[in-house]
Amino acid sequence: MTYARFWRRFAAAIVDVLVTGTFAGIYAALGAWFYDFGMDTAGSYFAGDALFVTVMIGFLICYLSIDWLYYAIMESSSLQATLGKLALGIVVTDLKGNRISFARASGRHFAKMISRMTAYIGYVMAAFTERKQTLHDMMAGCIIVNKEDREEN
Repeated sequence: MTYARFWRRFAAAIVDVLVTGTFAGIYAALGAWFYDFGMDTAGSYFAGDALFVTVMIGFLICYLSIDWLYYAIMESSSLQATLGKLALGIVVTDLKGNRISFARASGRHFAKMISRMTAYIGYVMAAFTERKQTLHDMMAGCIIVNKEDREEN
């Protein structure tokens, strides 16, 4: 198996951010419409503030849920990849090259928070580690490999 290199993974991540960002944008537009509609019927500034906070909390919960489910479902599916990874020809596997479970994919997703909290050094590690792993890959026991190399085996 050939491990996916840093720039290929980076390009896949950009595609995935565009995908999840599109869903977030649609939800934000709906939230703005709901907020505007609510402001017309709220009748007071305080009620409008409460509505705004409610919409924002709902947006955050919805976005985080969509983001988590997008990554966890796609990476644990038979595709073993998000749309960005599919476009770049890479897949997520366990250390033996097998498909990962939904629980492992979820753990990998939430471990990304730690990779982000290190000023993204957890991501940059993929450029320097032997198996091209990020911090969250190491924590979840995963590797990202080129799909074409895996299909030949």
